[in-house]
Amino acid sequence: MKVLNRDTLISFALISSSFASTVMASGTATVNVNATVNGACAFTTPNATVNLPSLDPSTSNQADVTASASLSFWCSQNTSYTITQNSGNNSSTVGSPNMSDGASHLLPYTLGLLTPGMPIAGTQATGSGAGKNSPIALAVTGTVKYADYSVAVPGTYTDTVTLTITP
Repeated sequence: MKVLNRDTLISFALISSSFASTVMASGTATVNVNATVNGACAFTTPNATVNLPSLDPSTSNQADVTASASLSFWCSQNTSYTITQNSGNNSSTVGSPNMSDGASHLLPYTLGLLTPGMPIAGTQATGSGAGKNSPIALAVTGTVKYADYSVAVPGTYTDTVTLTITP
């Protein structure tokens, strides 16, 4: 039988102890992941023009004249929206805009907003979005009353109204 010398025994002890020290305890940890998705809305067609036809005060039917244009927008899914209008460039009263001939002459008009599901056009539009890939049509209707254009100074009248969409 072979006898192990002292140096061999010490080497064996050192090797054995290094294996013993590699045994480790295990454990677990958790990581929470959070995100907030904000509701958003945006116009996809940012400009439109309501082109009213020539207004003839001599007509016998004395009718108000209406024309419309359309815009498109989207809102995040299940996000409520409100679209409002300012008073335009020639009025300080919201909902009572005026067109101007560039001089001192004004022609009152109304601007109505209508989205699907709304019963009638109003000075604002409300509803709920269905997502970025589901655009919503916005009808913009301008009306000039016969009582206003029948007494207006002849000329070309214009105005610019800003619409704002808020989620």
